[in-house]
Amino acid sequence: MVPVLNCYSDCKRKVARSILRNYEPLLLLLSFYSNKAYKYVRKVFINALPHPTTLRKWYQSVDGEPGFTSAALSALQMNAKVLWICRFGHRH
Repeated sequence: MVPVLNCYSDCKRKVARSILRNYEPLLLLLSFYSNKAYKYVRKVFINALPHPTTLRKWYQSVDGEPGFTSAALSALQMNAKVLWICRFGHRH
């Protein structure tokens, strides 16, 4: 019975990790603006959010070179598409 529980626990962790990776930019933004607010939200959600140390590791993986990064350019392109659709109601 214990191996089944361990497998279930591992599965839950993997799913949680993959879901959190989708929210990585939002979590980084929240912690950037207010570490205290991030800790509060983490406490409210009973430590479901990553530890601040994990966030620091995520920050280390961000390309900090001057100029536009590919991630920034992709975000701008997506924003432009959304604005275009909102304004004109269709894709160009």
